[in-house]
Amino acid sequence: MNTTSPVLRSISIDDFQSVRDMWASGLRSNIETYSYPNSLRAEEESFIQDTLTSGDMKDFRSLIKKWGGENGVFYVLEIGGEVVACVGARREEGPSMSSQPAPVPRIYELGRFTVVSEVRGKKNLAPLLLEAAEKWASKDGGEVRIQATTVGLNRAAVRCYEKNGYS
Repeated sequence: MNTTSPVLRSISIDDFQSVRDMWASGLRSNIETYSYPNSLRAEEESFIQDTLTSGDMKDFRSLIKKWGGENGVFYVLEIGGEVVACVGARREEGPSMSSQPAPVPRIYELGRFTVVSEVRGKKNLAPLLLEAAEKWASKDGGEVRIQATTVGLNRAAVRCYEKNGYS
């Protein structure tokens, strides 16, 4: 792994295959790291396959439809030209602000958070990604609530979210 400084940027279509592979590989490494029983291994692999074949990781268009546009962003971090981490952030659909008696916070979801195992815990990458997503969500001012989401079996992401102040 190259030791140059990380570069944060929005995903491009050229990044999609490496992001897709990195995400699936990260979940599969969790299965091995935490020695899941066979029933959970099958459940996790089924989730991975469903997401890769019919979910937001199916193709670049599906990913951007969920995490891009006016209500979302998908960031990657690269080191030495190699994508090593990613996160998506998007505004959740909710009740109309005008129908609420008091201002309602805008709710954002973080997801698809992945850092390759070779750089986990190094170079402060996770906080860099999460801070960028938080800054993007807060760009319009007002009250914001950010919810970190992950597959419950993704213990590495859960620990990282908790370490960075999410509950």
